[in-house]
Formats: sequence, C-alpha cells, structure tokens
Amino acid sequence: PALGEPALFEGVTLLPDLEFRKKGIDLLVFGDAVAPRGWASRHLTLRIRCGPVDKRVEVFGDRNWLKGVGGSIPSEADPFETMPITNDRAFGGSAILAGEEVIHPFNPDGRGYCMSKEEVEGKSLPNLERPEELITDWKQTPGPACLYKGNGLFLDASGPESFEELSLSSDSMALPHAIFDQAFNQAVPDLVCPNGQLGQSLSLSGFDAEGDLVFPLPPEQAVPNEWGPTVHASIGDLRSRFPLSASTIVVLAPQRVVIVTYLALFRYLFRAEELRSAELRWPGATSVPAPEPEGRR
Repeated sequence: PALGEPALFEGVTLLPDLEFRKKGIDLLVFGDAVAPRGWASRHLTLRIRCGPVDKRVEVFGDRNWLKGVGGSIPSEADPFETMPITNDRAFGGSAILAGEEVIHPFNPDGRGYCMSKEEVEGKSLPNLERPEELITDWKQTPGPACLYKGNGLFLDASGPESFEELSLSSDSMALPHAIFDQAFNQAVPDLVCPNGQLGQSLSLSGFDAEGDLVFPLPPEQAVPNEWGPTVHASIGDLRSRFPLSASTIVVLAPQRVVIVTYLALFRYLFRAEELRSAELRWPGATSVPAPEPEGRR
C-alpha cells in the first residue's frame, strides 16, 4: 500500500516518502539472520552490498558476562538457527550509575550497556556487533550495529567517532549539525546510498539458509519517453516535465521482495488562485485527461 502517514512494520516506523530534505537513497532490509544450510550456528556475518554501501554485522548467539580470573569475560555464544536483527539486539539499552538509570544516547532499546562493574556479571551482551568494534571488555562503548533508526542519535560513520567527541567539541554546533544532517533519512547512515551511485543490484549475505540473495535493481532515475515515471507539471501558463529518482529501497528478504519508491522534486512560485496540476506518467501508459476546472484552485 501507498503510505499517507507513518506506519509500523515489524517494529520499525516507516514514514511516507515525502521528505524533500533527505540525502541519498535509504536501504531498509527486513528479515532475520539465518544460519547456513539450516544448521545451528554460534556466529555468522551479515552483509548488505549496494553500490558503494557495504555494511557488515557480526551476529552472535545469546551471551552473558561471566566472572573470570582476571575480571568479567563473555560466555560462549548459544547456537541459533535464526536471530532477529532488530535494534534491541544491538549494543545499547540502559546502565546504572550511582544508583541512577542512564540511557544509551544512540540506542535506548539495545543491550550490553554497562557503566559500573557491579552490574556486569550476568548481563547480556549484544547479539549484533560491528566487525571493527567487537566487544572484549565491559568498559567498551562501541557504536550500535543497528540496521534501523530508533529513538537515539545516529551519526554519520564518516564523521566524529563518538557522541562524547561531539559533546566535547569546541564547535557548539557540531552535535546539532551532525544530527540534523541525517534527520530526514529513514535509514541509518551506513545504509544510505549516495545519489547517482545505486548500481544494478543489491546483494544480501546471511539472510537465507541457502546462501546469498542477489536482487536486480531498476535504474536509479527515469528516462523520459523510455523508462520510468515522470511528473508533468502545469503551473499557470508554465509546463514542464521532471523525471523521478529512486528515494527508498525496502527489501523483504524472506519473501524475496524489493520495493523501490521514486520521488520528483521541483520548485515553483506560488501565486494565489493560479491553476496548478501534477500528473504522474509512465512511458506507454495512456495519459489521463485533466478534468475541466470548476474554479480556480
């Protein structure tokens, strides 16, 4: 269905694709991490590749912190056949400091966040981790390996390394700018494909017991009179045509379904009582004649 208002899908809020300030193409992949050949695994690697996007997530079975000789150590991961890839499985959640609950700034829904050694023993480690920040010590504060935006702050992976670094920055606008720059995308920063670099396929590893899934993608931008949707705008006496470009890609891995939404942006000068219209067309389709105006609008 075409969404006219926010909708909840598998625990993720999907917004109508109407935000003109977003940058790049959002990639939203739904499914579970699935052990190969249906055999239970203790660890596997998820990988999402599309154009320059190459996101990897290390997936572990359930683990807890145990008391060791030199301090707390992770338990051996439990075997699993499927593992949810929702934000509550990534690093984050809440910790206790001086008797007060402290919420993780990036991922409030996660697990594994510790701020004192008294709360460590028996606490769950995250199931999803970034390969470059694997957890070996409870004092670590790695970036959450989230695949979806939640209620926390998601900063560009190419920007400052941590929330603390931004907070201590001499530039008082560093943190607001980093947050605002990504506020209008639905995907986390490392699942946003730059405009003009989409490529011809999207590849998923670790989402299916039989192996990799490879989906062909349609062209990123429509070509007028040849392929894809265009909008024909009429603003008073002005007429123009704008090709639509890919805006969001939603993948339903278990169903082998890819949904691509397209968006066209154009500006016009608003004049009161001027007749305006926008008609969406696809090459080869019969044009719908515009209705006779009953009045100025």
